[in-house]
Amino acid sequence: MLSVSFNEVLCQIGMPDLKHPIFYNTPVGIRFEIAGDEPVYINDSNNRENIANPEYVSAALNRAKTIYLSLPHQPDILRIDTYPDGEYSQQKDTLKKLVDLGISHPQEQKLVSLRQEDENDTVTQLQSYWGLEKTFHPEALLQEIIRADIGGNISGLVSNVYFVDSIGSILFHLYDDRGADLVAMNKELLHPIFVKYNDWILDYDREQITRTFAK
Repeated sequence: MLSVSFNEVLCQIGMPDLKHPIFYNTPVGIRFEIAGDEPVYINDSNNRENIANPEYVSAALNRAKTIYLSLPHQPDILRIDTYPDGEYSQQKDTLKKLVDLGISHPQEQKLVSLRQEDENDTVTQLQSYWGLEKTFHPEALLQEIIRADIGGNISGLVSNVYFVDSIGSILFHLYDDRGADLVAMNKELLHPIFVKYNDWILDYDREQITRTFAK
């Protein structure tokens, strides 16, 4: 089962339960800054609305796609979480909109109740899983994750999409247009990426990440 394989990877990378922020809850990882220096929005004088800057989106997509394609093995499991009810009702149509990206209906789904941190309330979460073929092209989905929080069509993708390589036990989490976490069981698998894309590492966490890979 895809969900079983996904959870096995979580355990192997030192995170028995999926917990955000991914980077801060695993021992081996890299946190990348995905956003570039371009302005996030351009002003539309006709509609008086802020519109996502295509150059900003393109630059962020380039970084996210480059990291994804640089993984030792391409991810073979995709998980997307949605919240069917309550305050998350705006995410109900997320899965429907994914069809427009060429992503078929999930091969496996799991409905779970989660207790919210520091609260007694629970929230219903629908975990949807896909087994990714070698021919899967991530660009459209990565772009929608980047656009999700800045005026995209699928706002429910923010922080809710996980790519897993079950062979190398690697998790890639592009949480929004600003950044991405890449975590693994074995730091040697990530070391070439750490070296090659060192300039993209988030400065706030650079010292911690450098210590991890210098050991």
